[in-house]
Amino acid sequence: DKASLIYLWGYGVNQAVVPLAENAKFPIAAVTAERNVATGKEYAFRFCYDGDQIARALLTYVRHQGFKRLAAIKTAIAFNNGIYDGMKANLKSDESLELIDDFQPDDNDFKVSIAKLRSKNFDSVGVLLLTGQLSQFYRQKGSFQLNTPTFGTDMMDSVSEVKQSNGTMDGTVFAAQYIDPAFVVRYRKTFGNDVQVSMAGN
Repeated sequence: DKASLIYLWGYGVNQAVVPLAENAKFPIAAVTAERNVATGKEYAFRFCYDGDQIARALLTYVRHQGFKRLAAIKTAIAFNNGIYDGMKANLKSDESLELIDDFQPDDNDFKVSIAKLRSKNFDSVGVLLLTGQLSQFYRQKGSFQLNTPTFGTDMMDSVSEVKQSNGTMDGTVFAAQYIDPAFVVRYRKTFGNDVQVSMAGN
C-alpha cells in the first residue's frame, strides 16, 4: 500500500517482524519495552521506556518506604517479566523479592495467591498484572482483608480500572510515563474509557 514506515507495537510482534523488515530494508518504529528488539538494527528504531527503568523507579519508592521483603505476582508477558527481572537484578544485599505466582492474560482468580501472601509477612507486593486483572485482584484482596501495601506499573494508570476495584486500589503506587492531560481528555472522548491510555500515550 506504499507505506513508508510501519509503527509496530508490542514485543511479540516486533520480535517477529523486525528481522523481516531489516532484510527488506523497510523502516520500523518499534514500540516495546524490550531494548534488544532494535539493538544493532539499521531499519528499526525503538522508542519506549524499558523494564529496567520502571524497575529502578519502583525500587526507589519501596526503599523510601523502608520496604525490604518484597513479593510479586505477575502476568507472564515480556513487559512484566522485564520489570520483575529488572527489580531482581537491582536488589541490594539486604533486600529480597519473591515471585508468588505467574498468570496468563485470561486468568482472573487470584485467591490462592492472596492466601500465599497472607501466610507470609511481606513488606509490600508488586502487582504486575494486566488491566482487567488488576481490579479483580484488588477486589479479591479486599474480600480476604489482605492489607499489605502494593505497587505496580502503568497498567494501573486507568481511572476505569480504579473505579472497578471499588476503592480497594487506594494507596497503591505505580510507575508510569507522563501523559499530557489534554491527550487523556481526547482519548476518553474518542473511546469512552481510558483502559489503554498509558499505551496510547506513547
